[in-house]
Amino acid sequence: MLKVIRDLLKYDGASALAFIFLVVMVAMVLLSFVSPYDPGKSFVVAMDNPHRWPHFRHDSRGKDIFW
Repeated sequence: MLKVIRDLLKYDGASALAFIFLVVMVAMVLLSFVSPYDPGKSFVVAMDNPHRWPHFRHDSRGKDIFW
């Protein structure tokens, strides 16, 4: 079984790309459990703050428009 998977990753570019994508997604899911930010807090910046660096462009709810 491992030989088949190894051959797929070695000779089939689409399978290798899909495997890399899957590994990245699993890593992101696992890292979300140790993130220091609370997912329930969406409005961390106070509303209608004056524009200043590095958040010089944000909407009235404090979300960064640049991204």
